[in-house]
Amino acid sequence: MKKCPGLKYFDMRSIKHQIFYFPGAKACLESLCELKCDTSIHHSYFYELSQSCQHIQRLIIDKININPNHGIVKLIEVQRNLKYFEWNDVYNEYMVDHCEDIFLALGKKVLPKFFKLKTLISDDYISLIKELEQLKKQAYYHNLEILNLKRCDLNTFSSIIENSGECLKKILFRPHDIIKCHFMEILLFLFHLIELENLLKFCKNLKSLLLNIGVLVSYERILKSGTELLKILVRSAPASLTEIRPALSILTIDSTYMKEDYIKLINKYKNDGVIKDFKYVPNIDEICYKP
Repeated sequence: MKKCPGLKYFDMRSIKHQIFYFPGAKACLESLCELKCDTSIHHSYFYELSQSCQHIQRLIIDKININPNHGIVKLIEVQRNLKYFEWNDVYNEYMVDHCEDIFLALGKKVLPKFFKLKTLISDDYISLIKELEQLKKQAYYHNLEILNLKRCDLNTFSSIIENSGECLKKILFRPHDIIKCHFMEILLFLFHLIELENLLKFCKNLKSLLLNIGVLVSYERILKSGTELLKILVRSAPASLTEIRPALSILTIDSTYMKEDYIKLINKYKNDGVIKDFKYVPNIDEICYKP
């Protein structure tokens, strides 16, 4: 390793040699910027790495077994300049307990430092959400434009929004209370007519609206609420929501809307010019809600 001074990139996946004891190993690894590894590597390797490699900028980990690896946790904890983290899970089991310590360590390391963060998305990573809940009074993301968190309590969500300035344009959440955000442009919201009308009054720059109706809502309630929903949109939607001036485009994943009674109601408003287009798609991932 004396022949590789200032090593910048190291792929140690499936490594079998104790390279840390090679002559010149410490000096060689101190300048490491990018590391690729996997969870099958014994934890002792990561403990040794943590003694020398504390300025890694890119860390890429392949999870190829289900055993916890506390050495990876230690390696993350000592980093001083981590900018990129990639976790490749071949089992697609992000929520299992053996991953929690790794993501908790990652959250503590990086979340407080993302002062210029513009997009914050967490897809069911409970450990990251827990860290956000701890940081909610200190998480100041003044440039944040997109916020998408699952399994996040309303208080944490509210604190992040409150501390994030006025750049937020897109929020994906399911609140029980109204959160004021005058610059919001895109919103995914739990179907609730009273809160919806209040929200429309606050969000003066709203351009796109996706209503997510819970599966436990009865068909009769949905049908009864349809007319009132359209009245609310006409009455309270901001001028920026141009799709209802003069007509509204609606995308839904709820097959209830395809029943005869509801189709008649939709066709009525199509004829009146209130609805421009209505589409049903079976999967929410297929919905394109660009403004």
